[in-house]
Parts: sequence; C-alpha cells; structure tokens
Amino acid sequence: MSNSPNGEAPACEIRVQSSSPAIHQVVDFPCRIGRSAECDVVIDEPSVSGLHAVLVLLPGDRLQIEDQWSTNGIHVDRKRVKQLAIERPTDLVFGRISVSMTPAGGAYQEELPPGIADTAIDRVEDEDEGHLYRRDGVEYGPYPWEQLRGLAQDGTIKGADLVWGPGATAWMRAEFIPGLFGGEPMVASGGEETTEKEGVVAQEEGSENVATVDRDEGEAPEIVVSPKAETPGADEPVSGESSAKRGRVQEISEASTPAKGGSSGRSRKAKAKAADPERPASSRRGIVCPHCWHRFAVEEFLFIARHQSLVGDPVLGADAQQRFLPSRFTPEGHAVDSAGMSCPDMACPRCHLRIPQTASEMPPLFLSIVGATASGKSYFLTSMSWELRNTLNRNFAISFTDTDAINNQILNDFEETVFLNSDSDRLIALEKTELQGELYNQVLLDGMLINLPKPFMFSVTPSEHHPEYEAVRERTSRTLVLYDNAGEHFEPGMDSVDNPTTQHLLHSDTIFFLFDPTKDVRFRRLLTSDDPQMARGARVQRQEIILTEMINRIKKYSGMRAGVKSRKTLMVVVAKCDVWLDMLALELPREPWRWDSKLHTCALDVDAIKNVSFALRSLLERVCPELVSTAESFAGDVYYVPNSALGHHPELNEETGMIGIRPRDVDPIWVDVPMLYFFCERGFIPALSRGRREERETVPIEYKVSGDVMFVSLPGQEKPLQVPLSYLGARLQCPYTGVWFDMPNPRKSWLRHREKQV
Repeated sequence: MSNSPNGEAPACEIRVQSSSPAIHQVVDFPCRIGRSAECDVVIDEPSVSGLHAVLVLLPGDRLQIEDQWSTNGIHVDRKRVKQLAIERPTDLVFGRISVSMTPAGGAYQEELPPGIADTAIDRVEDEDEGHLYRRDGVEYGPYPWEQLRGLAQDGTIKGADLVWGPGATAWMRAEFIPGLFGGEPMVASGGEETTEKEGVVAQEEGSENVATVDRDEGEAPEIVVSPKAETPGADEPVSGESSAKRGRVQEISEASTPAKGGSSGRSRKAKAKAADPERPASSRRGIVCPHCWHRFAVEEFLFIARHQSLVGDPVLGADAQQRFLPSRFTPEGHAVDSAGMSCPDMACPRCHLRIPQTASEMPPLFLSIVGATASGKSYFLTSMSWELRNTLNRNFAISFTDTDAINNQILNDFEETVFLNSDSDRLIALEKTELQGELYNQVLLDGMLINLPKPFMFSVTPSEHHPEYEAVRERTSRTLVLYDNAGEHFEPGMDSVDNPTTQHLLHSDTIFFLFDPTKDVRFRRLLTSDDPQMARGARVQRQEIILTEMINRIKKYSGMRAGVKSRKTLMVVVAKCDVWLDMLALELPREPWRWDSKLHTCALDVDAIKNVSFALRSLLERVCPELVSTAESFAGDVYYVPNSALGHHPELNEETGMIGIRPRDVDPIWVDVPMLYFFCERGFIPALSRGRREERETVPIEYKVSGDVMFVSLPGQEKPLQVPLSYLGARLQCPYTGVWFDMPNPRKSWLRHREKQV
C-alpha cells in the first residue's frame, strides 16, 4: 500500500539517531522497524528488538506506530506507550535509540474540512488561544473555553470526542472533563466518586491519563498528565498493588468506551474488556500467567485465603485454600478474606495457581528449553542457573536471584546436589524429568484435568553498584521464566488438550534447543572417548524430529503461514562439548567477555560468540545437515553454541549400573553463554565495541545476497561460503582455510529498506 495519497510525497520521514544516523523515507505500509535485517527500517542496536514496532496506515490516511511486544518498548516523554497516532513531528525512544517521525505530504491533511486545515494541523501554542476537539481523526478549533462548553451542551461535541487544551500533552475524552457538559465532576468508572478536594477524576483502565485541578467557576480546566500514571505495556508489569492502593489517575485509550453509569466492580469490567474480541491485542494490558499463559488485567488477580477454614477450590481441589476476588483491603494493600485475615498472596484468575508479587511487578521474559529424552536438559538448566548467579553479578553488575523460593525449590535442590554437595567424591545424578509429578501442577480447567509445567522464575535486576543504576533500573528489571519439560513431551503425538505442557513455546522470546551429539550415530562414529555414554548399545535418536515437532506446534497454535520465518531467536545448544570439542578446530575462549573501563563493567564479546557459532554451524552442516536446514527454515536468527553442563564426562557406578558425576569434577564450559547472549541481545548487558575486538589480519571478500543467505567469495577459494544474514557485521574465520574476513555492515545499500545516510 502506498503511503502517499497523492503519489507525490512519502507519508512519513523517520530519523534514527544512532551510531549510524539515517533518514528513512517511508513509502509503503505497514513499515516494520527493528533490529532484524528483514525489517523495512533497520536499527542495529542491542536495545532494539528484532521486530520492535510497526508503522501502519489507518483509514483516513492516518499514521499510527504500534509496539510489537518489544523488550524495551517505545517511550514518549519518558512514558511507555503501546500505540500512538503520528499526526505531527514526534520524538520517540526505541530502547536506547532516539527516533523522530514526521508525517509528510497530505497524509493527514486531506480529510480536514475546508477552512479547518490551518488551525487543525498545529496545536495551540498560545495558552489563551483556545481548545481543540477531534472526531474520526479530524480536528476542529481552536475555541475559547466558554464556546467549547456551548458546543458540548448543544450536542455538537459528543462525549466520545477527544479534546486538547492549553498546556496538555495528551488528548482526553470529552465526557471525562468536569464542567464541559454542565454537570458535576463525574463519578469514576469504577464506581468511586471523586471529591472536589481531591481534584482528580479516576478513569477506566486502558485510557489516556487525565487529571483535573481545582478551578474557579467559568475558568477553563487545566489539563495535565499525571507523572504517576505510568502506562504499563502489554509485556510490562502492571503493579501488583490492589485497586485500593493505586492512584486515581489511570490511562484512557481512544478506542476504549467508558462504562455508562455505575459499575458492579472493576474486575468484571476488566474481564469484559479483556474478552472483547474487537479490542486489538497490542492494546491489551496486564500480565501473562507463567503457569497457564492466560493474559489478564491486574484487577482480575485473585487472592489466596489464609484462614484454615477457607479451603476447597473448584480449580485446584478440595485441599487447596480458596481463591477470591477481594472487596476489602488492609492499609498495606493486602486483600482481606471472609474470616478477616490479611491475604498478601495472589493467584491467576484462570488456573488459580499462585503468582509471586515480584512477577507481577516486572515484565516477564519467557524462555523454553527443548531437547530429546536424556539429552541433559536438567543438568544444563541447573548448571546455567548456578553460573548466572555468579557471572552476572561479578562481571556485569546484574543481580540474578530467585523470584520465589517455592517455585524454584526443585532447581535449588539440583544446584545443591551438584555444586554444594558435602561429599564431593560421591557419585551423584539428577533425577530424570518425568511426564508427571512434582514438576507439574494438575488443575481442573473447562471440566478437564490438565497438567501444567511448573515454571522456574528469576528476578533479573541491576545491582546497586551498576554504573548506571538509576538510569537502567526500570528498563532492565525483568522476571525470567524458564521451563524444563520431559523430553517425551516434545515427541510427535504427545501434544494433547489435557497435556498442554509445551505451549509455553508460543510465548518464549528465545528457544534453546539442546542437541546431544552422543545420541547421533554419525557423531558417534567420529568420536573416540571412554565416556560411558558412548558405550556400544547406548540409545541413539534422530533429534531433528524433535525440532520439527517443536516447530509444527508453534506454527499450529500461532497461525504462522507456510514459508514465514519466526521472529524468535533459536539457540542450538550443542551439549557435552568436553567429548567432541576437538572436532571444532578452534580455541574456545574460556570467558567471552572483557572489562570495559568506560562502562565500568564487562562487555560481552559478541564477535567471538558468533565466530564460534559459525564454526559449529559448519561442523553440523558436514555431520548432520538436516538439523541446520530445519533450524534455519524456522527462524531468521539461529545461533549454535557449544557447552558442557558438567565439563567432565560421567562415570559408571559398578554397583548400580547407573552413571553419575563426582561434584569435585564439575567444571562447566560455556553453559552461561547462551543466556548471556540472550541478555545482550535485549540490551541488559553491553556488547564489546568493534573497535576493541582482537586485531586480526583479514582478507577482502566479494559477496552476493540471495534471500536470507549471503554468498561470500574468499580469495583462492572456488566455492563461496553460505553465511546467514544474522552474521552481518561480524568478524568470522573460514572453517576450511582459517583466514579471517569481515562480514558487511547490515546498513548496506543492498538491504530491502530505502534510506539516506546523514
């Protein structure tokens, strides 16, 4: 669709102020903006998500920017927004990057009635000049306050129209402005009256922020946006405090319709709003339950009764404490059950499982671990969480702690068994993850008993000694949610209505696929090791079938079309590298990060990680090419990372016939690197600048782009290398000749977006 109604001028100019400033003249919609090379406007910066936002053309040639569930969001005047009409030059912040958008041509002027364009296009600069109102994208005015009141009272201005007043920074609904229609200050949509002393009108959640201050009779109300009325994004937490504790100023969206008259309760209204199929998903607010992945508004939180007599829950069973929607609260904001006891614990309104308060206050990051049976997923998760507790705080000033000890109890027990064992010489082994049992919750939903996997939740926050603690505290504070399923759950035929244990894949930002070379018969032929896992007769498995089943489930439930690649990052974690690492023909750096004196913290050497990934990809292409082709047919960003959860091969217990590891021998290799890259990709930890990367003698290259692959021709080599575009900008080593070369910067003219360098 062309963005130029008259075909003469582009509809929007986008200026990106980054390390490589650029001006993009947008001429087609929708326009995708993000870090991925597949976007129309590429912003190559770690704090920008792969697909960060989409600029769309609405009916009437109106432009609107929409957040696409990005990690760091879109901010305007330090306020996070999910959708924003671009009607004038607008300054936005994507992650850490400033972006200016300017509508051009007649994109938003042609619909204006004759004689209105000059006054409707520019907002009132002179506060004495008047007010504007808007209907269906058309603005009228300016009018003095008394004239505006007259238009409202004679029916010209409707309650659903939007009004802009002197000093305002946001549009508001006309019916929410006290005195505009001649009435008293209105009743808040939740049924709570607002007194003149308070001078603030409470609005329905999901609306623009509106505050009114006391004024004299006949004086125009000053319209301001309350600094306390933060807008929670759909992937951002909504405060876990009760409605009795929260401030009275909330947000109003243009699309929302306020309830008329009184309300029977905020929770019922929130439920109706969440269930409204006409409401766009990108504008829904709230949190996602980490147990059943149900999205709900914060007002729908149930509370868990504490009195011993209040037992019996229709979802969790007769022995569970009751869940209830509160009507009374303590001064601290805790709900009060029917027996009068304070109840601080909250639960999901659908599955009734407990959700820690911290998880409701910090946006979630979902991450799934997928792999075949006995591929080492539990060892990988245990070793990774233990290493991250130390690495992030010691090197990156990031705190990595349990969100809730109850949810993480099993994982904490695993960590104690492997890393804090009092008998370091005794052979130990972790229990196999079963199809049912303590790693799952059984609930009654829709008349069916359903098993839901227990999530492991961690709080990721900057430490107080972080050099930019105040600046990054809110942006980088997240709840990391991990899932560990039994390998059998990923096998074909194991996905059923009563066993939706792998549907967390749909919500995961990144997927770790654990590939075990000791279970691949082709790798086994190339390996010589006394590892008992390599013994003759050990079970082997076609692991790309597990990967294919994972991809099919994601496509089935997400509605992905054939031939469309997922925007998720897929990390192929090649396990047990202590057995096969000599096949890689390169030296693996022990710690792929370096101290940065300017940042006063370590920076991740992304170039080194990508070079290892490219070398490992070449190895896998030679040994099991179907794994590489399956992975890269699913996602645009696929990386291959070697690791060893234990760093030492296990031993055979002669008495029991089982294999185990002695805690004194445990020395993990690169087990935390996949997660560190995940954090770096989202701007939580810095990447090492290319100016500080290790000096190498590089050779010139010739290249040609075909689809999502770049054919790179090296001197003296007849056949070009096929390098995925996700490696753009990296310094790589040819796995066959050993020569180094630099991949082109992603901001080259052959990319699909049209831009002009400044």
